[in-house]
Amino acid sequence: MSYDKQRSEKRCDYIQYIEYVHHADNYATLLKGMTVNLSNSGLCLYVFSPHAKGDHIIIRKGLRVDRPARILWHRKLDDRLFKIGLKFTGV
Repeated sequence: MSYDKQRSEKRCDYIQYIEYVHHADNYATLLKGMTVNLSNSGLCLYVFSPHAKGDHIIIRKGLRVDRPARILWHRKLDDRLFKIGLKFTGV
């Protein structure tokens, strides 16, 4: 079964520059990324720092409201480029 068929919600293409903070540094450093797609329950991002499954971030800029999220999966694409899948964890 493909991953798209496992999703609870359909994702829509959504390209947007975002800024986010990561729990590892106590949410102190603003990091940058680019969205790939978005649904009501999560999104996919290109980011420039490595993160691990289960890590928590908060998107601060690029969506209409700040959104806390948990990393469900991550892939290293290059030495400085990573793709992560996120599930929103709060409102």
